[in-house]
Amino acid sequence: MTSPGAVVVGVDGSEPSRRAVRWAAEEAGLRRVPLRAVYAIDPSVGSAADPVGDERSSPDVLALLADARAIAEAVAPGHDVTAEAVVGSPVDALVDRHAAPAVVCVGSSGEAPARPGHRASLITELLLAAPCAVTVVRGRWSPTGSVVTEIGCEPEGAELLRVAVSEAVLRDAPLRVLTTALLPGAHARDEVHARIRAEVERYRDALPNLDVVALPGVWTPATYLRRFSRNIGLFLAPSRVTHDVGTVLHPDAAQALTLLDCPVVFNADLAAPVEREMAS
Repeated sequence: MTSPGAVVVGVDGSEPSRRAVRWAAEEAGLRRVPLRAVYAIDPSVGSAADPVGDERSSPDVLALLADARAIAEAVAPGHDVTAEAVVGSPVDALVDRHAAPAVVCVGSSGEAPARPGHRASLITELLLAAPCAVTVVRGRWSPTGSVVTEIGCEPEGAELLRVAVSEAVLRDAPLRVLTTALLPGAHARDEVHARIRAEVERYRDALPNLDVVALPGVWTPATYLRRFSRNIGLFLAPSRVTHDVGTVLHPDAAQALTLLDCPVVFNADLAAPVEREMAS
């Protein structure tokens, strides 16, 4: 279904889906990887009178796929774009464990992922199943907006910062680094701030053209996202946190879906950053 490193986008004909195709096409062009638009035909919602095998060649599905392909080719002319209908659940159709997609992308009207014990949303299922980064596209995005990420004391923090730097370099965009509010005590927060500032300085020395700033602790993530939402082009959400009741999103990551119109990247520490020359 996919090529290694492809950007895979789910399509269903809705406006959020069409926006996701536009973003995914630009992303595939930036990364110089193929784009695969996938329409899922879930056999669990079919019937004997309407076999799913026939639906793949139905006029409505063919028109939907043609529309997705046209949108993508308008954004990235001449790029490797395919659009296909796949029999399977939406998650199974988008996540191919025999390949290594660079990003899985879906559109959203702004609903937050479900919590454990609640009816799962597609976003929730993708976050738990995808072996790569998952990007949720709600509304507009600005190619000149800043890349923003949030880092705390998690072991994945260094990797998330590395990915954020790579994404900023890829887009020739400023990078702003927030510190998570979920830290116990002022001393712990100060230590994390100091570590992040030191890491940011290392990248600034290695990449003099990169506009990167470790934001001071007076900015809580929620306050910063609200204040500068129109200036943010991409938000790399902090890692998941694990509780006894299951694996859920970091609270600030879930909140970003309601505060921001720009694409939000989850599982960003699983992304395959574009290689650029930088000091190790």
